[in-house]
Amino acid sequence: MSRKNKLDKHIIKLLNQYFLSGDTQQEKARLAEELAAILYSPALILGCDFIPSESRLMKEAVALSDAFESLTNGMPDESAFAAIDGIKEDSLLFPWYGFVKGVQSFYEGDHDSCLSHMARVPRNTAPSRFGAFFQIILTGGSDGEDKPEWSQLSKNVLESKGVIRDSLELIMESAEMEDLLLESAGLLIRDIVRDDRDSAAAILMWCFEQLQLKDILSDKAVLKGRQLFGEQEGYRLSALATLSFDPDRSLVFWLHSALACLNESETTQATVRAYLKILKDVSETVQSEFDLSEEYIRLIGSLVSELAEQIQHIYPSFPGTDSEDDDPFSMIAGLSGEKQQKQRKTREIRQSAAVQLELFAF
Repeated sequence: MSRKNKLDKHIIKLLNQYFLSGDTQQEKARLAEELAAILYSPALILGCDFIPSESRLMKEAVALSDAFESLTNGMPDESAFAAIDGIKEDSLLFPWYGFVKGVQSFYEGDHDSCLSHMARVPRNTAPSRFGAFFQIILTGGSDGEDKPEWSQLSKNVLESKGVIRDSLELIMESAEMEDLLLESAGLLIRDIVRDDRDSAAAILMWCFEQLQLKDILSDKAVLKGRQLFGEQEGYRLSALATLSFDPDRSLVFWLHSALACLNESETTQATVRAYLKILKDVSETVQSEFDLSEEYIRLIGSLVSELAEQIQHIYPSFPGTDSEDDDPFSMIAGLSGEKQQKQRKTREIRQSAAVQLELFAF
């Protein structure tokens, strides 16, 4: 067992004792002091099924986790920040309240408030260790010391933060103009994609959603996603973005992403089966909701045939690859190991595709 797993088990054990300690104030205070020093994230509390959802501790853990996520995903939520303002000094999670407020002030450029909030975080608690970091970043030194490397670190962080903030503001302002939106987002994504791929993908998905709300995700936008993230990931993000708006188009993107996946050197059968499960679910939705044109069926048929050939080439014993069925939807069902359940019919109600995306949801 890793050191982190051991620490997590110890923290959860202490949380259980703390929550069940009742009115034994002396014991509760001792447990609170020990927990405050090692509880490295309020999110750990979320996994404690012995703590009721309506309890004060669980509500505070949820609020702090939501507020911190809002800060770090580039989409600040004022309601999430307001939800943590009721956390009192007697709370086990009060140190994390000060930390989150400090980070919020840092992102807003209010450096004095940041240092003030961090100074309120009780000493010898897990988040208090960040106090020295912000002191270095915002003053170029710590405890009165002045070191050139700290000053340089401060300069680098604050300059990078300013560039990212300005870029995000430009992206928000460009939401109504597709070319400017894609260009602005592309510049920021290229800067951060190597170090923070998840955040880069979140920015692109936000852009895709804005374009979908306006009308439809253009081929230009899909191409930009492929250029920034590669064929497999670019098509996957496009498939996710169109899943609720245009499941028929999403199916095409999922097929392209699956084909690109098969060209990767580290493709596994588990990944292929996950793709096939998604393809089957989306294809059933498409069949039940749309009156499909012959041109669309031919396109899907061509992609599915190519997919079956590639799977058979890489995994000769993979079931369903030797099917002679001319119907692409039946072929998808066969490759996924299930029989086709639905027949194509004229669309009646357009709904979001019910797809299990455990391995692929962003």
